[in-house]
Amino acid sequence: MDLEKQENDKNEETKGTSRRGFVKGAAIGAASLAVAGILPGCTKSSPKVETPAIKDPLAWMTKDAGMFEWRNVPKPPTTFAKTFSCDVVVCGAGISGLNASRSAAEQGLKVIVLENDETHDVHGFQCATVNSKRVKDAGAEIDPLEFTREFIKQHSYRVNEDLIRLWAENSGRAFDWYEEIMPPAGNDYKTNYRSVLYWPRPKGYKEIFKDEAWKHFIGTIDFTYESWKYCGDLLAQKCKSLGCDFHFKTPGYMLTQDSSGKVTGIIAKIDDNTYYKYETKKGVILTTGTFAKNKAMVHEIDTKSCLSTLRAGAEISYANIAAQTGDGQKMAVWAGGEMEPWTQENASSEPLFGPTPGMSINLLGKRYRNEDAPLQMRPSSLRNQPGGFGWEIFDANWRDLLPLTSTDHRCLDAINNTPNTIPPKDYATLADKTKSDGVKRYEDYLQQEILAGVGNKEGVKIGTYVKRPGNIFAANTLEELAQMMKLDQEATANFLAEVKNYNQMCAAKKDTQYAKRANLMRPIEKAPFIACGAGINPNYSSYGSEGIKVNAKLEVTRSDGKPIGGLWCAGACTGGRHANQALTPMSGMNHGFCVTFGKLAGEFAAKA
Repeated sequence: MDLEKQENDKNEETKGTSRRGFVKGAAIGAASLAVAGILPGCTKSSPKVETPAIKDPLAWMTKDAGMFEWRNVPKPPTTFAKTFSCDVVVCGAGISGLNASRSAAEQGLKVIVLENDETHDVHGFQCATVNSKRVKDAGAEIDPLEFTREFIKQHSYRVNEDLIRLWAENSGRAFDWYEEIMPPAGNDYKTNYRSVLYWPRPKGYKEIFKDEAWKHFIGTIDFTYESWKYCGDLLAQKCKSLGCDFHFKTPGYMLTQDSSGKVTGIIAKIDDNTYYKYETKKGVILTTGTFAKNKAMVHEIDTKSCLSTLRAGAEISYANIAAQTGDGQKMAVWAGGEMEPWTQENASSEPLFGPTPGMSINLLGKRYRNEDAPLQMRPSSLRNQPGGFGWEIFDANWRDLLPLTSTDHRCLDAINNTPNTIPPKDYATLADKTKSDGVKRYEDYLQQEILAGVGNKEGVKIGTYVKRPGNIFAANTLEELAQMMKLDQEATANFLAEVKNYNQMCAAKKDTQYAKRANLMRPIEKAPFIACGAGINPNYSSYGSEGIKVNAKLEVTRSDGKPIGGLWCAGACTGGRHANQALTPMSGMNHGFCVTFGKLAGEFAAKA
């Protein structure tokens, strides 16, 4: 595969690769190696190989396989349509790139921003912070070292520990700085809504959560999708007012370096025959996002996830949240940098009530885990269950569990009144096509639709305000519920016995199976009984989430651990942030990293 074809392939939106296609690609790789004469036993004097290359499908697992070609440094162009000069180039105009641009410009640097698309892109909601002013004013201050220790532990030490401490020590002031350009906080979901997520907590919350299986912290600033984008647009305007020069539809292609290897600028590739050269005094900040759209990189770096998907009979989707093409990772590697040594373990399995801890039942009708766990631990547990599928069982009192549930990613907040807990008027659409009234809470609508679906063998119908509702059934007896869940006779008997045993443990306030937190042991005894089912989504994985190795100054490092020089990284292309991107002691960590590391990268570049 020549480099230009590889570049075109990586930028192409693809529908996916099937198991057959993946193996076929491996066979092609084997055939290529055979033609080149570098398969074991193949020399110039070897007789012609009569056996088809597909007989050696493992040939792709060699250092010469095609999946590694993305690492080959292309020949630099020598002719440039335009040449620009500045202090620093920021490559990528997402949330991290915009913060890096503003930060560098406020330090007096002349900044040029390169962006693949036609405009900047800020999306999502929530931003994690440790001790931002808004959090401190709410009385929710935490110990940064305690957070750092817990974060590292929850990620099984597969992170850059210096990087996590850097974030914990600086995220508060970084968000305060970002918030300076925002309108005064209010409750307009389109513009100014933001508040401390899950705060205030219920009375006596420290006692309630002292035995939680996974420790969580308060510090996330909550936004709606609309207010987060609104503030991102204000950030882009701020960058322009500071003199940042945006070059849209101008993707970074490769870095330029002096004889010592220090980065001196960047080349942008407009098309196969047109290149722009950018000469810098300080260097380049990479904020280019993930590499989920780059087939070669996904196949090489995320091999385990690819094979798991193919074994399940699914397709590799080459997609992720905000999927990008890996331009930053490639440029860094070509310049002598390295990808982080860990691959992320991540998948999606979201039942209707999120992480609310009911009773987890597999397809055999057996309970299989401690339900007091983050939402992102559910798919991890399901990998060891039949069919990769499970049910969460509740009774009519399911809402009693909400104030007791750990403040995890997508936890249902039954206490505070925000646009995310009380959908604005006409914002949400219910199953019967009616709209939200601006008065009822999110869980009120869930309850309303569950009650409307009791006894419906086709399942409870949920409106479009829930993006991934999963399978939901509600029945007046456990036996009827088992039928709706399509449990066979043996699984039904198991299920009824498990519920009976679970209720006995609830009465004793002690889970002798999995040591679930005592105050979460609520019996399943009052109709209607509810089953919320979800399996592992095989097409939602952490493809492309791995980043570039950096030090505690966000400098891209070589294999000897020393910085390349003139090259920094922020946002999703930064390695060492997490081993599972949605398993964290605080929601909104991706945006938290982007805001903080964006600001710091601009500061570090100014000091270089």
